[in-house]
Amino acid sequence: MKSCYYCGATMKDQAVFCPKCGEKFTNPGPSATAAGGTRQRTHLWLVMGLLALIVVGGCVAIFFIRQKTENPTISVQPKRPAASQAIAPNTSPIPSTKGPAFSSQLSSTVKQALIVQGNGSAIFTGQIALWEQINGRWQKYGDFPVVLGTNGFAQQASKREGDNRTPTGIFSLGTTFGYSRAIDTRMPYRQLTSNDYWVDDVSSTQYNRWVNGVPQARSYEQLLRSDSMHKYGVVINYNTNPVIVGRGSAIFLHVWRSPEIGTAGGVAMSEYNIVQILRWLDPVKQPAVLLNYGE
Repeated sequence: MKSCYYCGATMKDQAVFCPKCGEKFTNPGPSATAAGGTRQRTHLWLVMGLLALIVVGGCVAIFFIRQKTENPTISVQPKRPAASQAIAPNTSPIPSTKGPAFSSQLSSTVKQALIVQGNGSAIFTGQIALWEQINGRWQKYGDFPVVLGTNGFAQQASKREGDNRTPTGIFSLGTTFGYSRAIDTRMPYRQLTSNDYWVDDVSSTQYNRWVNGVPQARSYEQLLRSDSMHKYGVVINYNTNPVIVGRGSAIFLHVWRSPEIGTAGGVAMSEYNIVQILRWLDPVKQPAVLLNYGE
């Protein structure tokens, strides 16, 4: 009897091929015998390694199954906007147990209200709160920071052109505007072009008017800007009907230059928040803005 030096199987003396591995039998010398032993050891190590991987994999699987069973509520929470960027018009409104105080100052046809107040941290910083009347009850939809005129608020009687103050009062909202061909809003929208201007010349008959084409005035603002301040906006109908010359012009809701820089008189906020406002506004509900409410 002889042995196959490839797999170690026992062979008959007259056999030419191994009945187990099929290799042709040759008379091995010492080096071949050693090689056969090395192959046997290699095969053994491979088998042992595979068994070890199976055991480790099984232990890991059992661990995770137990973790999931014992902690079924573990989940990854989506990233939320920073607190200064948060707004809630797309979530459930906060129920109000009674009508807010401002509601008595509004026309009965107004069903959406934007309340703007100073917050005391700086003369030009404030908050805006969104309210909507649903089934006869006013409900709050959230609030967030805004910046106002660099010199704060002004009563309408003392508001003047160029004083960098935000007027006090209750005003309807007009046309929305921006740089894109269309935006997500139900309000009337107008895309700005290089021919759109707003006149602030107190000696012009076009004072406090949106003009298409070069104005008949010595002073005016081009609405299509190189920055993002007019990327989204809405006209606040202040001093528009009738127009009182010198009482202030171009009062908008728009994108802020920075949360640390006041405006020339409008109310500015982050791009994220004004986009949410434009989605929320509904012309059927005749939205109104209350500037410096309570003062």
